[in-house]
Amino acid sequence: GDFVCIYISAEGEPKALEAARDGKNDEVSVTFETKSLQLLIEDASSSSSLRFALNLRSLENEILPEESKYRVSSGKRITLKLKKRRPVTWSRLVKPK
Repeated sequence: GDFVCIYISAEGEPKALEAARDGKNDEVSVTFETKSLQLLIEDASSSSSLRFALNLRSLENEILPEESKYRVSSGKRITLKLKKRRPVTWSRLVKPK
C-alpha cells in the first residue's frame, strides 16, 4: 500500500484517548518528518495537566511528511497515516538500534 497506519486505541491507552477528546481544540498535535514522527496529546483542562507523547525516530523507511496525516475518532482511537516515499513493504516500523 501507499501508507503505513498506526492506531492508538482506547483499549490500549484509555487515559491518552480521554485527554485527546475530539482533537479539535489543540489537544493533539503531530509532527511528521522524513524519518520520524512525534505525537503529543495534552489535556490542559484537567487539574493535573495530563501529557502523553509518542516519539518514533529512525523510521524503517522514508515518509512524505506533507502527505501524512492523522485523525482523532473521539473516545475510540487516533490514527496516524504515514505516506510512504516508496511503495515498499515495511517489515518493521523503526530501525533497530
